[in-house]
Amino acid sequence: MTGLFWREEGAVKVFLDPTGKEVTVEKATILERKETETSLMPENFGEVMEAGDFQSLLAFWLSQSTPSR
Repeated sequence: MTGLFWREEGAVKVFLDPTGKEVTVEKATILERKETETSLMPENFGEVMEAGDFQSLLAFWLSQSTPSR
C-alpha cells in the first residue's frame, strides 16, 4: 500500500491513503516499510487548482517558519 504515516495506536499503524482516508494496518503484518523521496503532491497540482486557491496555498507555505539548523 502507499500512504502517509499518520499515527500508531497500540498494535496498529494508521496511514492516510491518497484520498485522505485513514487505513489501519496491523504492525505484525508489515514486512517492509520504505519512505519515498518524492512528494505525495500530484505533479500537476498547480494546473488543476483554481488560481486563487493556488495562491492561498503558496501564501500558507511561505508563512510557515522553518526550524533553524
